[in-house]
Parts: sequence; structure tokens; C-alpha cells
Amino acid sequence: RLDAATVITRADIERQQAATLADILRNATGIAIAPNGGSLTSTGVFLRGFAAKQILVLIDGVRANDSNVGQFDFSLLRADDIERVEVVRGGYSSQYGSDAMGGVIQIFTRRGNQNSISVRAGSYGTLESTVNLSHSGNSTKLGASFGQLDTQGFDAGNENFQAANFFVNSPDKDGGRQRTARLFASHEINATNSIDASAIFKEQHAEYDDGETDGNLSIVNLAYETELSKDYKQRKTFLSNQNSWGASKINTLRNSIDWLHTVKTGAIGTVTGGLNASYEKTQAPSINRSLNDHAAYLINEHRVGDVSYRLSGRYENHEQWGVQNTGAVRVGYAVSEAIDIYAGYGTNFRAPTAAELFDDSFASNNPNLKPETSRQHDIGAVWRYLPNHKVSVNIYRTDVQDLINFGPGFKLANTKSATLEGVELDLSGKQGRVGYSVGVVRARNVDESTGAELIRRPRLQLNADVNYAVSDTVSIGTQHLSRNKTDDFGGKNDGFATFNAYAQWQVMKQLDLGLRLDNLTDKDYELVKGYRTADRSAYVTANYRF
Repeated sequence: RLDAATVITRADIERQQAATLADILRNATGIAIAPNGGSLTSTGVFLRGFAAKQILVLIDGVRANDSNVGQFDFSLLRADDIERVEVVRGGYSSQYGSDAMGGVIQIFTRRGNQNSISVRAGSYGTLESTVNLSHSGNSTKLGASFGQLDTQGFDAGNENFQAANFFVNSPDKDGGRQRTARLFASHEINATNSIDASAIFKEQHAEYDDGETDGNLSIVNLAYETELSKDYKQRKTFLSNQNSWGASKINTLRNSIDWLHTVKTGAIGTVTGGLNASYEKTQAPSINRSLNDHAAYLINEHRVGDVSYRLSGRYENHEQWGVQNTGAVRVGYAVSEAIDIYAGYGTNFRAPTAAELFDDSFASNNPNLKPETSRQHDIGAVWRYLPNHKVSVNIYRTDVQDLINFGPGFKLANTKSATLEGVELDLSGKQGRVGYSVGVVRARNVDESTGAELIRRPRLQLNADVNYAVSDTVSIGTQHLSRNKTDDFGGKNDGFATFNAYAQWQVMKQLDLGLRLDNLTDKDYELVKGYRTADRSAYVTANYRF
């Protein structure tokens, strides 16, 4: 093992009756969710002290961070869209380039072998339905999924929050709707050549306490893979990510081409090399800019006896910033069959987006912004102390130069120096019919020039999940999330502790029923200052396979 990572499977998603991507990530160690109201409003995350724009999100391999604010809106994906989520904590710019300073969240969409219909209904006038269709032949697989979500929502604004220029509180329900279409196809041309394609299209309308916004998302992936020999593969991929948001229609586009080569050798293990070219454009009444980027990268992974390692380096030539070189080394050692230790060091960077530099629509842009850079050190260990039980500890420190934050007058500015450090503890296991996972993070995220804590990053967070298989067809479980006070614009967000519960019943081979109860104690709390979270709420689901 070389990385601090969390994998969330489709079985986990269904067992927990998760509805949103935020629900799925809420129990991942090191992640702090930050929604601006209900489930369809703009939602960000923090990972190891880094904000969403410094965390790379890949959807079926496509870079999903938009080229406007630089981040992915986590309200866009629903649980019905997702097959698996992999969260890798720490900087990976030497493999993935800009945006991967804090970590990488890889999302794999569903490609099931069964047709199905699912319906979810519950609090706040919520009704959601999804139809999944698929067909498999000898060498071809096709599939499509169509979904819709409508919700009346709740009054997300806090009338007691008095911060000028943020929003005007209006006591009404803040609901919304979302429409989804997903398509995928794969075909084995012959024994050594294959083609794979996928696309996801989203249309969303969300109401905020101070207004509403409409948006569209399209992500397209087309890949051609050739196996030149048993030890040599190459993959050519065309990737496209397009967004359109807001009344003023902020349109963003990112097209990229990736040419990947993978060679297995006996002497130095697996060598992966690639070339990447990308084109980004942001267009709105207040901005019309494009940026180009070209990169070459090389990764070498090998295991010699009990020692494994990964070396990675990336050369990136950015139109605005010129050459940015990053590198990393990670080493692991199997102390015994039960204990692994690993450590790493790496350099990372993130280039400001065209909007951060040139979009003056909110008077927050700053054409003098510099790229963010960081140096990361971390060490970790995993101990499988019993069969099906393990505990892991990770200690990390990241020194960041020129972190982009809001400065005086709500204008973007570089923070000269910031330190992001912490300790992560993970416990997970299964004993008989009982399964559990517990994550604890103790962190320090500080602007070194002022000594102030960075906003919305908790110093201490605890998440836990305990589930029990009542029988072969019925399971129940509960979740807990708690964190301390966090700084925010206009004050502090109080600490809180919440509890959820869920149940799943396989009525027959083709039919599952589910129940989820959120915020069981009806806790009144905020994750973003001025925006409420949902009260106690209940949802039922039905999933029929045919």
C-alpha cells in the first residue's frame, strides 16, 4: 500500500440509502462537506484543508472541475448515477497536473448488467425516479439511464445572519429540480483493440435564499485502447467537460486529449508515460477568455520483495504561467503480513482560472494572482490486527505558498504562506453480522502570515457508521457526524453532532425497499454561515430489477 485512500462501493451506497454525492462522501475520512442550503444548491468539500477548487474530481476519467471557479459542484451527481467512489488524500499534481493539490476524488458511473427502475420519495416534497437500461452482446455493451428529481426544499436562509452583500433573507422554500441522461457503450473490436464511450448530461434548477440559478453539465469520454503485446498497452482518450450556469449564462468548456502508454518490465516494474493537451474557455458577458495547457508525465511503480515504490514527474506548459514542474516519491514497506507502512513527499501546483484572473462581474477577480504551490510530506501505517478488521493512521503536513483566498473587500488574493497539517485515524471491520467504520481527523489549517484559521475547515471531526445484518435480506444501520466550531465569513459556525439511520429490505429477488432518516435529533446547525441544513427528514426508496 502506498496511498491514504477510501473506496466506497455500490453496495455501501445502497446499504446506507445515500441519495446524493454529499451523502456518499460524508463518511469518508478527511472530507468536510459545505452545502449552501439544500441538496441541489452549490456544494463544496474540503479535504486535508484544501478547498474544492484544489481537489481534482474525475468522472469516468474526465476532469470535472469547471474552468470558471475551478471546482466541481458536488450537488450535480446523485447516488443513482454512481457505481463507485475512490478518494485519495494528498497532493497528486505530478500525476494529474493542476487542481490535484489536496487529493483526487474519482467517480465511476453505473454500468449495470440489469435493467432497473428506482423511486425515492420523502420530506420537503421530494420525488426522484431513475430508469437504468442495458444490453450486452458477445463483444458489445450498451446502456442508458434517465432520471428526474423534484423537491420543494426548505427555507435555507438564516434570518439572524446579518452580513452585508451576501444575500437577502426571504422566508420561502428553496427547492429545485434536476434532469439526467447517461449513456455508455463499449466494444471489443478484436483481441487487442477496444473502444469505450460514455456521456452524462445534467439540467438543474436550484433556488437559493437570495435567488435562483439554472445550469447544465455535459461530460463526454471517448477512449481507444490497443494492446500491442502482453506487456505494452496504449490508450488514446478524448475528454470534454462543458458547463453553463446562472442567469448571465457563464459558459465553460474544457476539451483535452490524452495519449497514455503502459509498459510492464521485469527490471523496474510498470512504467506509465503520457502526453496531454487541453483547451479551456470561459465565456460570459463579463469575460471571454481561453487558456491552453500541454503536459508530459512519467510514472514508475515497482515492488522488490517487501518494498514497493512509485516515482512520478510531470512537465506542464501553461499558456499563462509557463513551465510548471512537479514530482513525487512514495515508498511502502510490508513489515509483516498484518502491517504495512508508507511515506511520501511531493510538490504540487494549481493555476488560477481565467475567471479568477479576469472576470470582474463580482469585483473579486485579480489579474495579479500567482499560481498556488505546495510541498507535502506524509507517513502512514495499516495494521490488520484481526481477520476482517484493520486500523490505519496517517500523519501529514503541507506547506502552501500563494494559496488563493478572499482578501479585503472580498477580492481574491494570494496568501503568502499557509500550513495544513493533521492526523487521520481510520478503523473498519466486520464481525459476524456487524460492520463498522470510524474516522477521526485532528487538523490545523492556518494562514501563517496572520495566524488565523482558514474558514470552514474543522479542527476536529468524527464520522462513524455501524450496520447490522438482521437476516440475509434485511439490514439496518446508523451514522454519526460531529465536528468543532469553524470560522466563516461573518462569524463562526457552531460545533454539532448529528445522527442518521437507514434500513434495507430485499423483499424478493427483483425488489428492494429502503428507508433513510436524517438528522434524527432535529439538530439546528450550519455548515456554511447563513445557510441552514435540513431538519429531521425521512425518505423511502424502492428499486425493481427486470
